[in-house]
Amino acid sequence: MRFGRGLAAALLTCVTGTSIAEEKPLWELGFGFFALTSPDYRGSDESRDYLLPLPYIIYRGDILRVDRSGIYGRLFESDRVNLD
Repeated sequence: MRFGRGLAAALLTCVTGTSIAEEKPLWELGFGFFALTSPDYRGSDESRDYLLPLPYIIYRGDILRVDRSGIYGRLFESDRVNLD
């Protein structure tokens, strides 16, 4: 049984070890939806449901990047210093 576990582990390592780097596009645009439930007024026992669109933009440039975490840019880069 011990040999079977070792063989299975080796095969799994070979399968997961080979991965191809996927090139991502420069621009990514899309939208999603989120639901919001809000009472008609404070203390009300009646409420309304809203389905609202939520657009998103992702830009993967060399200097400027925009994604979920925010907007940031690479201002200066050398072997010793990386200024973001």
